[in-house]
Amino acid sequence: MAAEVYVRGNAEDAAANEARKYLSSDPGREPFYEAFRIHSLAAIAAEEHFKRTENMINLSRYDEIRAAIIRFHATPVLLSVGAFRPLYDVIGTKLQNFSEEAAYIGMHILTVEKMPAVVFTWLKGQKPSQRFARSFCLQPYRELTTLAVQTAFECAEHTCMRREWWMSITKGWRTLLLNRIEMANRAASVPDDDFLSFEFPLDDWKCRSIDFVK
Repeated sequence: MAAEVYVRGNAEDAAANEARKYLSSDPGREPFYEAFRIHSLAAIAAEEHFKRTENMINLSRYDEIRAAIIRFHATPVLLSVGAFRPLYDVIGTKLQNFSEEAAYIGMHILTVEKMPAVVFTWLKGQKPSQRFARSFCLQPYRELTTLAVQTAFECAEHTCMRREWWMSITKGWRTLLLNRIEMANRAASVPDDDFLSFEFPLDDWKCRSIDFVK
């Protein structure tokens, strides 16, 4: 969430700086002013969620945290951590708009007893975040690894991977994954026919269980 606050604040400042280059009557100013407005709302929401989360951590009170935990049987090829605003669920259904009160979700790919786990966390009452996590968990087990990799590239702030795995996938798929970083959580980004694609399995960690923490 700290990274998200930083990113949204920088985006707000950048849009404002561009808008100032135009007279208020110049039509060319409008796209930058609209971007400033959207990122300003996002920055405020991110700051509020960050403070709420920070307060819970400081007080060691986690009763307002909700989570979905997907455990696997394998050695992970990547680890990832980040928080984002899910505008769409994993099959492309709209969850929220930038102009609405924002719901955030954390995504973590880590290891538990040397095996990978995907953990989604959100604050109590964040319905869009809950729906995103549920849409992820409802996908077939055999596709969850590929979906986790795609989501990490698109939405997580920090992702690292094994070089051997990265070089084992085709150049075309590496390009598609990198493109997901560029389009991550854009206000104008709309899912297309390839939003959820399993044409080529990126890996299979053998899903063994899915649990929700309420």
